[in-house]
Amino acid sequence: MPTSSTKRTIPPDFDDESTAKRVKATEDAIAVALAKGILQRTWGFPNFKLKQEAAIARLMSGDSATVVFPSGGGKILVSQIPAPAFDDCDELCGRTSGKGVILVVSPLIALMEVANLINPP
Repeated sequence: MPTSSTKRTIPPDFDDESTAKRVKATEDAIAVALAKGILQRTWGFPNFKLKQEAAIARLMSGDSATVVFPSGGGKILVSQIPAPAFDDCDELCGRTSGKGVILVVSPLIALMEVANLINPP
């Protein structure tokens, strides 16, 4: 996730709050369109499910997201889709590209160890 020094913000020349909101909404729409295109081209799904779109939009705008979905809920796509879209989104929104980072914390190994304690191999 971007640190406070790299967090994406609306340029300071937009001092009018309504203009800033419109710019933010436009940037969010660009991010979601890019993400949806990647979803369709790469994985062949027509639409996001659950709250994937909301989480991806947060990540693409530079915010953090914690995602807890059931098995098969599409958690991995939330981390895989923004990564290739960051640079394109930044370029289209007039920002410096190359600053997007995704950090995924997965408890898989811990879950495997617990499973081995319950049902030894």
